[in-house]
Amino acid sequence: MGILCHLDGTRHTLRARHLIGRSRASDLRLDDGAVSGEHASIRWDGDGWWVRDLGSRNGTRVEDDLVRPGSSVRIVAGQRLVFGTRDHTWVLESDSAPVARAVPVDGGSALIAADGMLALPDEDHPELVLFERPDGTWRAEGEDGAVPVADLSVVDVGGQSFCLHLPEPIVPTETTELAPIRLPDVRMELRVSLHEEHVEIDVIGERRTVALSSRAHLYPLVLLARARIEDHEAGVAEPEAGWVDRASLCQMLRTERGHLNMLFYRCRQQLAQAGVVNPGALLQRRARASEVRLGVREVTVTSLGSA
Repeated sequence: MGILCHLDGTRHTLRARHLIGRSRASDLRLDDGAVSGEHASIRWDGDGWWVRDLGSRNGTRVEDDLVRPGSSVRIVAGQRLVFGTRDHTWVLESDSAPVARAVPVDGGSALIAADGMLALPDEDHPELVLFERPDGTWRAEGEDGAVPVADLSVVDVGGQSFCLHLPEPIVPTETTELAPIRLPDVRMELRVSLHEEHVEIDVIGERRTVALSSRAHLYPLVLLARARIEDHEAGVAEPEAGWVDRASLCQMLRTERGHLNMLFYRCRQQLAQAGVVNPGALLQRRARASEVRLGVREVTVTSLGSA
Protein backbone atom coordinates (compact mmCIF):
# COMPACT_ATOMS: atom_id res chain seq x y z
CA MET A 1 0.00 0.00 0.00
CA GLY A 2 1.11 3.59 -0.51
CA ILE A 3 2.80 5.06 2.56
CA LEU A 4 4.09 8.58 3.18
CA CYS A 5 6.75 9.13 5.84
CA HIS A 6 7.49 12.54 7.35
CA LEU A 7 11.06 13.53 8.18
CA ASP A 8 10.12 13.26 11.88
CA GLY A 9 9.24 9.59 11.41
CA THR A 10 5.45 9.96 11.22
CA ARG A 11 3.96 7.46 8.77
CA HIS A 12 0.69 7.94 6.89
CA THR A 13 -1.16 5.35 4.79
CA LEU A 14 -2.62 6.59 1.51
CA ARG A 15 -6.14 5.97 0.29
CA ALA A 16 -6.77 5.56 -3.45
CA ARG A 17 -7.82 9.25 -3.56
CA HIS A 18 -6.12 11.32 -0.90
CA LEU A 19 -6.54 15.02 -0.12
CA ILE A 20 -3.70 16.95 1.52
CA GLY A 21 -4.28 20.37 3.04
CA ARG A 22 -5.27 22.49 6.00
CA SER A 23 -9.03 21.90 5.83
CA ARG A 24 -10.78 19.47 8.15
CA ALA A 25 -11.87 17.48 5.10
CA SER A 26 -8.25 16.58 4.30
CA ASP A 27 -7.12 12.98 4.65
CA LEU A 28 -3.65 14.27 5.58
CA ARG A 29 -4.28 17.47 7.51
CA LEU A 30 -1.36 19.91 7.77
CA ASP A 31 -2.39 22.66 10.18
CA ASP A 32 -0.07 25.41 8.96
CA GLY A 33 -0.84 28.77 7.35
CA ALA A 34 1.70 28.01 4.61
CA VAL A 35 -0.47 25.09 3.48
CA SER A 36 -3.63 25.80 1.48
CA GLY A 37 -7.02 24.47 2.57
CA GLU A 38 -7.01 21.99 -0.32
CA HIS A 39 -3.36 21.98 -1.21
CA ALA A 40 -2.73 18.81 -3.22
CA SER A 41 -4.12 15.39 -3.94
CA ILE A 42 -2.55 11.99 -4.41
CA ARG A 43 -4.35 9.24 -6.31
CA TRP A 44 -3.84 5.70 -7.51
CA ASP A 45 -4.71 5.11 -11.20
CA GLY A 46 -4.38 1.33 -11.27
CA ASP A 47 -0.71 1.35 -12.23
CA GLY A 48 0.92 3.94 -9.98
CA TRP A 49 0.59 7.02 -7.77
CA TRP A 50 0.19 10.60 -9.00
CA VAL A 51 0.41 13.89 -7.08
CA ARG A 52 -1.60 16.90 -8.26
CA ASP A 53 -1.29 20.49 -7.10
CA LEU A 54 -4.72 22.01 -6.51
CA GLY A 55 -3.72 25.62 -7.13
CA SER A 56 -1.97 26.02 -3.76
CA ARG A 57 -0.46 29.39 -2.82
CA ASN A 58 2.99 28.05 -1.86
CA GLY A 59 3.24 25.17 -4.27
CA THR A 60 3.87 21.41 -4.29
CA ARG A 61 7.27 19.97 -5.13
CA VAL A 62 8.48 16.52 -6.11
CA GLU A 63 12.15 16.49 -5.14
CA ASP A 64 13.10 20.06 -6.19
CA ASP A 65 10.71 20.32 -9.12
CA LEU A 66 7.61 22.47 -8.76
CA VAL A 67 4.37 20.80 -9.83
CA ARG A 68 2.43 23.19 -12.05
CA PRO A 69 -0.97 24.12 -10.56
CA GLY A 70 -3.66 21.79 -11.89
CA SER A 71 -1.17 19.29 -13.31
CA SER A 72 -0.25 15.81 -12.10
CA VAL A 73 3.17 14.16 -11.74
CA ARG A 74 3.89 10.45 -11.39
CA ILE A 75 5.67 9.63 -8.11
CA VAL A 76 7.64 6.54 -7.09
CA ALA A 77 9.03 5.16 -3.86
CA GLY A 78 11.91 7.16 -2.40
CA GLN A 79 10.88 10.53 -3.80
CA ARG A 80 10.43 13.58 -1.55
CA LEU A 81 7.19 15.58 -1.65
CA VAL A 82 7.05 19.10 -0.22
CA PHE A 83 3.71 20.77 0.53
CA GLY A 84 4.18 24.51 0.99
CA THR A 85 7.39 24.65 3.04
CA ARG A 86 10.26 22.30 3.86
CA ASP A 87 8.62 21.68 7.24
CA HIS A 88 6.10 19.58 5.36
CA THR A 89 8.49 17.27 3.55
CA TRP A 90 7.28 13.70 3.14
CA VAL A 91 8.90 10.70 1.46
CA LEU A 92 6.88 8.18 -0.51
CA GLU A 93 8.06 5.17 1.46
CA SER A 94 5.99 2.61 -0.45
CA ASP A 95 4.34 2.92 -3.85
CA SER A 96 2.49 -0.40 -3.89
CA ALA A 97 -1.22 -0.54 -4.69
CA PRO A 98 -3.74 0.53 -2.05
CA VAL A 99 -5.35 -2.31 -0.09
CA ALA A 100 -8.55 -2.53 1.88
CA ARG A 101 -8.26 -1.73 5.59
CA ALA A 102 -10.57 -1.66 8.58
CA VAL A 103 -9.59 0.96 11.14
CA PRO A 104 -11.03 0.68 14.67
CA VAL A 105 -13.03 3.84 15.36
CA ASP A 106 -11.88 3.89 18.99
CA GLY A 107 -8.22 3.60 17.98
CA GLY A 108 -5.84 0.74 17.46
CA SER A 109 -4.05 -0.92 14.59
CA ALA A 110 -5.75 -1.24 11.23
CA LEU A 111 -6.67 -4.69 9.94
CA ILE A 112 -5.34 -5.24 6.41
CA ALA A 113 -7.04 -7.28 3.69
CA ALA A 114 -5.16 -10.15 2.09
CA ASP A 115 -6.04 -11.98 -1.13
CA GLY A 116 -9.10 -9.78 -1.59
CA MET A 117 -10.62 -10.71 1.79
CA LEU A 118 -10.81 -9.15 5.23
CA ALA A 119 -12.25 -10.86 8.33
CA LEU A 120 -13.67 -8.89 11.26
CA PRO A 121 -13.02 -8.73 14.14
CA ASP A 122 -10.18 -11.15 13.18
CA GLU A 123 -9.46 -14.29 11.14
CA ASP A 124 -10.14 -16.64 14.07
CA HIS A 125 -13.56 -15.04 14.71
CA PRO A 126 -14.84 -13.98 11.26
CA GLU A 127 -18.25 -12.60 12.21
CA LEU A 128 -18.17 -10.31 9.17
CA VAL A 129 -16.12 -11.03 6.04
CA LEU A 130 -15.41 -8.49 3.31
CA PHE A 131 -14.88 -9.77 -0.23
CA GLU A 132 -13.60 -7.99 -3.30
CA ARG A 133 -15.70 -8.83 -6.34
CA PRO A 134 -14.30 -9.20 -9.88
CA ASP A 135 -15.56 -5.69 -10.74
CA GLY A 136 -13.50 -4.20 -7.90
CA THR A 137 -16.44 -3.47 -5.59
CA TRP A 138 -16.70 -4.92 -2.08
CA ARG A 139 -19.39 -6.85 -0.20
CA ALA A 140 -19.67 -7.65 3.48
CA GLU A 141 -21.10 -11.02 4.46
CA GLY A 142 -22.55 -11.64 7.91
CA GLU A 143 -25.26 -13.76 9.46
CA ASP A 144 -27.96 -12.01 7.43
CA GLY A 145 -26.31 -12.44 4.05
CA ALA A 146 -24.07 -10.18 1.96
CA VAL A 147 -24.51 -6.45 1.31
CA PRO A 148 -22.46 -3.90 -0.68
CA VAL A 149 -20.07 -1.68 1.28
CA ALA A 150 -18.30 1.49 0.18
CA ASP A 151 -15.21 3.45 1.14
CA LEU A 152 -15.53 5.06 4.59
CA SER A 153 -18.49 2.88 5.59
CA VAL A 154 -18.64 2.12 9.31
CA VAL A 155 -19.55 -1.41 10.43
CA ASP A 156 -20.18 -2.76 13.93
CA VAL A 157 -18.75 -6.18 14.69
CA GLY A 158 -18.21 -7.95 17.99
CA GLY A 159 -18.86 -4.81 20.02
CA GLN A 160 -16.40 -2.77 17.94
CA SER A 161 -16.89 -0.17 15.22
CA PHE A 162 -14.60 -0.17 12.18
CA CYS A 163 -14.22 2.42 9.45
CA LEU A 164 -13.59 0.76 6.09
CA HIS A 165 -10.97 2.18 3.75
CA LEU A 166 -11.61 0.53 0.40
CA PRO A 167 -9.73 1.11 -2.86
CA GLU A 168 -11.60 2.46 -5.85
CA PRO A 169 -13.10 -0.27 -8.05
CA ILE A 170 -10.33 -0.49 -10.65
CA VAL A 171 -10.48 -3.86 -12.39
CA PRO A 172 -6.94 -5.25 -12.84
CA THR A 173 -5.72 -6.24 -16.28
CA GLU A 174 -5.75 -10.01 -16.61
CA THR A 175 -2.69 -11.71 -18.03
CA THR A 176 -3.10 -14.17 -20.86
CA GLU A 177 -0.38 -16.53 -19.60
CA LEU A 178 -2.74 -18.16 -17.07
CA ALA A 179 -6.44 -18.16 -17.81
CA PRO A 180 -8.33 -16.91 -14.73
CA ILE A 181 -10.53 -19.35 -12.82
CA ARG A 182 -13.50 -17.36 -11.59
CA LEU A 183 -16.19 -18.56 -9.21
CA PRO A 184 -18.96 -19.60 -9.52
CA ASP A 185 -18.48 -20.48 -13.21
CA VAL A 186 -16.38 -23.58 -12.56
CA ARG A 187 -16.78 -27.29 -11.94
CA MET A 188 -15.69 -28.73 -8.60
CA GLU A 189 -14.63 -32.32 -8.10
CA LEU A 190 -14.38 -33.38 -4.46
CA ARG A 191 -12.63 -36.61 -3.47
CA VAL A 192 -13.10 -37.97 0.05
CA SER A 193 -11.14 -40.69 1.86
CA LEU A 194 -12.87 -43.84 3.14
CA HIS A 195 -13.26 -42.56 6.70
CA GLU A 196 -13.82 -39.00 5.46
CA GLU A 197 -10.63 -37.74 7.11
CA HIS A 198 -9.12 -36.26 3.95
CA VAL A 199 -10.65 -34.12 1.22
CA GLU A 200 -9.05 -33.12 -2.07
CA ILE A 201 -10.72 -30.67 -4.44
CA ASP A 202 -10.12 -29.82 -8.09
CA VAL A 203 -11.52 -26.48 -9.23
CA ILE A 204 -11.89 -26.79 -12.99
CA GLY A 205 -12.10 -23.71 -15.15
CA GLU A 206 -12.49 -23.40 -18.90
CA ARG A 207 -8.81 -23.81 -19.71
CA ARG A 208 -7.06 -24.95 -16.53
CA THR A 209 -7.52 -26.64 -13.17
CA VAL A 210 -6.47 -25.67 -9.65
CA ALA A 211 -5.96 -28.47 -7.12
CA LEU A 212 -6.62 -27.78 -3.43
CA SER A 213 -4.60 -29.99 -1.12
CA SER A 214 -6.35 -31.75 1.76
CA ARG A 215 -7.22 -29.50 4.70
CA ALA A 216 -9.62 -30.10 7.60
CA HIS A 217 -11.56 -26.93 6.78
CA LEU A 218 -12.62 -28.36 3.39
CA TYR A 219 -14.91 -31.02 4.85
CA PRO A 220 -18.01 -28.77 5.23
CA LEU A 221 -17.92 -28.33 1.44
CA VAL A 222 -18.43 -32.10 1.09
CA LEU A 223 -21.67 -31.92 3.10
CA LEU A 224 -22.90 -28.92 1.10
CA ALA A 225 -21.95 -30.57 -2.20
CA ARG A 226 -23.89 -33.71 -1.25
CA ALA A 227 -26.93 -31.61 -0.39
CA ARG A 228 -26.82 -30.01 -3.85
CA ILE A 229 -26.41 -33.38 -5.58
CA GLU A 230 -29.27 -34.99 -3.63
CA ASP A 231 -31.62 -32.11 -4.39
CA HIS A 232 -30.73 -32.11 -8.08
CA GLU A 233 -31.32 -35.87 -8.28
CA ALA A 234 -34.67 -35.40 -6.56
CA GLY A 235 -35.69 -32.80 -9.14
CA VAL A 236 -35.56 -29.78 -6.83
CA ALA A 237 -35.46 -26.53 -8.82
CA GLU A 238 -32.12 -24.67 -8.78
CA PRO A 239 -33.27 -21.70 -6.64
CA GLU A 240 -34.19 -24.14 -3.84
CA ALA A 241 -31.47 -26.77 -4.33
CA GLY A 242 -28.71 -27.43 -1.82
CA TRP A 243 -29.74 -25.18 1.07
CA VAL A 244 -28.72 -26.51 4.50
CA ASP A 245 -29.71 -25.04 7.85
CA ARG A 246 -26.58 -23.87 9.64
CA ALA A 247 -27.68 -25.35 12.94
CA SER A 248 -28.01 -28.74 11.24
CA LEU A 249 -24.63 -28.30 9.60
CA CYS A 250 -23.05 -27.50 12.96
CA GLN A 251 -24.65 -30.61 14.41
CA MET A 252 -23.28 -32.79 11.59
CA LEU A 253 -19.82 -31.34 12.10
CA ARG A 254 -20.11 -31.38 15.90
CA THR A 255 -19.06 -27.77 16.12
CA GLU A 256 -20.53 -24.36 16.92
CA ARG A 257 -21.43 -21.52 14.59
CA GLY A 258 -18.38 -19.36 15.27
CA HIS A 259 -16.07 -22.24 14.37
CA LEU A 260 -18.14 -22.96 11.26
CA ASN A 261 -17.64 -19.37 10.11
CA MET A 262 -13.91 -19.80 10.60
CA LEU A 263 -13.91 -23.02 8.51
CA PHE A 264 -15.76 -21.24 5.69
CA TYR A 265 -13.28 -18.36 5.84
CA ARG A 266 -10.33 -20.79 5.59
CA CYS A 267 -11.92 -22.45 2.54
CA ARG A 268 -12.23 -19.14 0.74
CA GLN A 269 -8.75 -18.13 1.83
CA GLN A 270 -7.26 -21.32 0.36
CA LEU A 271 -9.05 -20.65 -2.93
CA ALA A 272 -7.78 -17.07 -3.04
CA GLN A 273 -4.21 -18.15 -2.31
CA ALA A 274 -4.49 -20.67 -5.16
CA GLY A 275 -5.33 -17.80 -7.52
CA VAL A 276 -9.06 -18.43 -7.85
CA VAL A 277 -10.98 -15.22 -8.58
CA ASN A 278 -14.05 -14.20 -6.57
CA PRO A 279 -13.73 -16.71 -3.68
CA GLY A 280 -16.65 -15.00 -1.95
CA ALA A 281 -18.97 -16.80 -4.42
CA LEU A 282 -17.99 -20.18 -2.97
CA LEU A 283 -20.90 -19.96 -0.53
CA GLN A 284 -24.33 -18.37 -0.58
CA ARG A 285 -26.36 -17.33 2.46
CA ARG A 286 -30.07 -16.68 2.52
CA ALA A 287 -30.81 -13.23 3.87
CA ARG A 288 -32.63 -13.35 7.22
CA ALA A 289 -32.61 -17.15 7.16
CA SER A 290 -30.18 -19.51 8.80
CA GLU A 291 -29.33 -21.38 5.61
CA VAL A 292 -26.21 -21.73 3.48
CA ARG A 293 -25.35 -23.58 0.30
CA LEU A 294 -22.44 -24.21 -2.04
CA GLY A 295 -22.34 -21.46 -4.66
CA VAL A 296 -20.96 -23.75 -7.40
CA ARG A 297 -23.64 -25.66 -9.28
CA GLU A 298 -21.53 -28.25 -11.12
CA VAL A 299 -20.13 -30.51 -8.43
CA THR A 300 -19.26 -34.19 -7.91
CA VAL A 301 -18.23 -36.16 -4.83
CA THR A 302 -16.24 -39.39 -5.21
CA SER A 303 -14.00 -41.58 -3.09
CA LEU A 304 -10.28 -40.87 -2.99
CA GLY A 305 -8.55 -43.23 -5.39
CA SER A 306 -11.60 -43.79 -7.57
CA ALA A 307 -11.10 -40.73 -9.78
